[in-house]
Amino acid sequence: MAVRKQIAGYRNTLPEQRGRRLADADLHLTLVFLGKVGADQRAMLTMRAASLDVRPFTLMLDRCGWWPHNGVLWLAPAMIPEALRGLQKELTVYSGECGLEIDARDYSPHLSLYRDVKRAPEILPLPAIRWPVKDFTLVRSDTRPDGAHYTVLQRWRLGN
Repeated sequence: MAVRKQIAGYRNTLPEQRGRRLADADLHLTLVFLGKVGADQRAMLTMRAASLDVRPFTLMLDRCGWWPHNGVLWLAPAMIPEALRGLQKELTVYSGECGLEIDARDYSPHLSLYRDVKRAPEILPLPAIRWPVKDFTLVRSDTRPDGAHYTVLQRWRLGN
């Protein structure tokens, strides 16, 4: 994926970080964190997700920052496209209707580059990364000693 290569390329230009670097294959932007999902909840949620009518859109990753409270070094859009807001909101509503407890905080789309960064990193200028969003996925997260690893369970194309 060309976008993933651009993201990894930018991350690789940053000075060495003391933290856990996400593997290139694990770079992602979370729409809704679901936690533990039962089989019936998953079936219901996947059916609802398949019914979404969201057009493809472009996401510009043009900000890099660091959250000291959790040590995440991230990329994010300065402007959140309405299509992304709508997709995230509908998935949040569907998740609640499926009986899942969803974080009530405002949505802050970001893509984590490193975790557990203890000190403010040197952040280099970020050339905007243009991400044509054409689909979204349901992903399982497995926690291992070296961090979380992700497996795509299902993919939906936008603009059905």
